Amino acid sequence: MKVSKQNFIYTLSRIRHQAHLFLEEEMRREGIGEIAPSFGDVFVIAAVKGPIPMKEIARHTYKDKSTITGAVKSLVKHGYLKQVKDPADGRATLVSPTAKALKTME
Repeated sequence: MKVSKQNFIYTLSRIRHQAHLFLEEEMRREGIGEIAPSFGDVFVIAAVKGPIPMKEIARHTYKDKSTITGAVKSLVKHGYLKQVKDPADGRATLVSPTAKALKTME
Protein backbone atom coordinates (compact mmCIF):
# COMPACT_ATOMS: atom_id res chain seq x y z
CA MET A 1 0.00 0.00 0.00
CA LYS A 2 1.33 3.38 -0.96
CA VAL A 3 1.14 5.97 1.84
CA SER A 4 -0.69 9.13 0.87
CA LYS A 5 -2.47 11.98 2.58
CA GLN A 6 -5.70 9.99 2.29
CA ASN A 7 -4.45 6.87 4.10
CA PHE A 8 -1.65 8.22 6.30
CA ILE A 9 -3.63 7.95 9.57
CA TYR A 10 -4.76 4.42 8.72
CA THR A 11 -1.19 3.38 7.88
CA LEU A 12 0.12 4.93 11.09
CA SER A 13 -2.53 3.12 13.16
CA ARG A 14 -1.62 -0.21 11.51
CA ILE A 15 2.07 0.34 12.30
CA ARG A 16 1.17 1.15 15.92
CA HIS A 17 -1.01 -1.96 16.16
CA GLN A 18 1.72 -4.21 14.76
CA ALA A 19 4.31 -2.68 17.10
CA HIS A 20 1.99 -3.30 20.06
CA LEU A 21 1.52 -6.95 19.05
CA PHE A 22 5.28 -7.35 18.68
CA LEU A 23 5.91 -5.86 22.13
CA GLU A 24 3.25 -8.07 23.73
CA GLU A 25 4.87 -11.17 22.24
CA GLU A 26 8.39 -10.15 23.26
CA MET A 27 7.26 -9.29 26.78
CA ARG A 28 5.45 -12.61 27.08
CA ARG A 29 8.60 -14.38 25.87
CA GLU A 30 10.61 -12.58 28.58
CA GLY A 31 8.09 -13.57 31.26
CA ILE A 32 6.41 -10.19 31.70
CA GLY A 33 3.10 -10.88 29.97
CA GLU A 34 0.97 -9.74 32.90
CA ILE A 35 1.39 -6.03 32.11
CA ALA A 36 0.48 -4.09 28.99
CA PRO A 37 3.13 -2.58 26.71
CA SER A 38 1.32 0.74 27.12
CA PHE A 39 2.52 0.79 30.75
CA GLY A 40 6.12 0.88 29.56
CA ASP A 41 6.65 4.62 29.85
CA VAL A 42 5.10 4.68 33.34
CA PHE A 43 7.26 1.72 34.36
CA VAL A 44 10.51 3.26 33.06
CA ILE A 45 9.92 6.75 34.46
CA ALA A 46 9.06 5.37 37.90
CA ALA A 47 12.08 3.06 37.81
CA VAL A 48 14.53 5.73 36.63
CA LYS A 49 13.23 8.77 38.51
CA GLY A 50 11.51 7.16 41.52
CA PRO A 51 10.45 7.77 44.13
CA ILE A 52 8.30 10.16 42.12
CA PRO A 53 4.79 11.59 42.55
CA MET A 54 2.18 10.27 40.14
CA LYS A 55 1.50 13.80 38.88
CA GLU A 56 5.14 13.97 37.77
CA ILE A 57 4.79 10.65 35.94
CA ALA A 58 1.75 12.14 34.18
CA ARG A 59 3.77 15.21 33.23
CA HIS A 60 6.65 13.14 31.82
CA THR A 61 4.39 10.77 29.87
CA TYR A 62 1.87 13.36 28.66
CA LYS A 63 -0.89 11.09 29.96
CA ASP A 64 -3.90 11.97 32.07
CA LYS A 65 -3.53 11.43 35.82
CA SER A 66 -6.39 8.91 35.82
CA THR A 67 -4.55 6.87 33.17
CA ILE A 68 -1.40 6.94 35.32
CA THR A 69 -3.39 5.85 38.37
CA GLY A 70 -4.68 2.78 36.52
CA ALA A 71 -1.24 1.89 35.18
CA VAL A 72 0.40 2.31 38.59
CA LYS A 73 -2.32 0.17 40.24
CA SER A 74 -1.65 -2.64 37.80
CA LEU A 75 2.14 -2.33 38.14
CA VAL A 76 1.80 -2.39 41.96
CA LYS A 77 -0.53 -5.40 41.77
CA HIS A 78 2.05 -7.32 39.73
CA GLY A 79 4.92 -6.34 42.01
CA TYR A 80 6.80 -3.89 39.77
CA LEU A 81 6.11 -0.68 41.69
CA LYS A 82 5.40 0.27 45.28
CA GLN A 83 3.64 3.31 46.70
CA VAL A 84 4.39 5.28 49.85
CA LYS A 85 3.00 8.51 51.25
CA ASP A 86 5.10 11.54 50.40
CA PRO A 87 6.65 12.70 53.70
CA ALA A 88 6.68 16.28 52.40
CA ASP A 89 3.01 16.22 51.35
CA GLY A 90 0.69 13.76 53.10
CA ARG A 91 -1.86 14.06 50.28
CA ALA A 92 0.58 12.83 47.62
CA THR A 93 1.83 9.34 46.91
CA LEU A 94 5.33 8.53 45.73
CA VAL A 95 5.91 5.68 43.32
CA SER A 96 9.16 3.74 43.19
CA PRO A 97 10.43 0.54 41.61
CA THR A 98 10.63 -2.77 43.41
CA ALA A 99 13.53 -5.19 43.14
CA LYS A 100 11.43 -7.09 40.58
CA ALA A 101 11.19 -3.95 38.42
CA LEU A 102 14.92 -3.29 38.58
CA LYS A 103 15.66 -6.90 37.64
CA THR A 104 13.19 -6.70 34.75
CA MET A 105 14.85 -3.55 33.44
CA GLU A 106 18.14 -5.40 33.09
